[in-house]
Parts: sequence; structure tokens; C-alpha cells
Amino acid sequence: MTMTNEFSPVFPLTWKTKKPAVKSWRGEGREVYNNKEEMLKARPNTEAYGIITGKESNLIVIDIDNKKGKNGNEAFKQLLLDVFKDECNYKKYSIG
Repeated sequence: MTMTNEFSPVFPLTWKTKKPAVKSWRGEGREVYNNKEEMLKARPNTEAYGIITGKESNLIVIDIDNKKGKNGNEAFKQLLLDVFKDECNYKKYSIG
């Protein structure tokens, strides 16, 4: 799931390596755009993009994997329930 909006600062990536396609995306002289649309106008052949996270954008990223017999979704759900069990009431719903 991708949850960005039109105001998320981004920088171009190469598709296969997921590495920055620019010389610098941090610090002085960096090539960062205010949003994806701005970047695509300047770099129409961009294959993928990275999102600036942290203080600058007030965004965090949580990467949850389901592989090697482990269900990251369930583990994360349980973590949230354990951490916030006293702070909120919840109901368990079943989708079937």
C-alpha cells in the first residue's frame, strides 16, 4: 500500500536497483521535488521514486514483509494490540 499525497517530497530512483537516480537527495545541492507530478514534469522518464521521510516531511515508513513462513501483517497487528491495549478499545472483525 502506498500512502503519499500531492505534497510528499520525492526523488527519482532507478527501477531495478531502487537506488537514487540522482547525484544527491540529501544535503546541499540535492535533487528533490515537492511532489511526484513536479518530478515527472522535470524528469519524464523517471521509472520510480523515493519519498523523503522524517522531520522534513513528517512521514514514517513501516515495511511489513510476509515471507519465509512468517506473517508480518499478523505480527505487526499483534504488536499494535500489545502496545496500545490500554489506550483504546477495539473490536475484532472477521472478513469472510
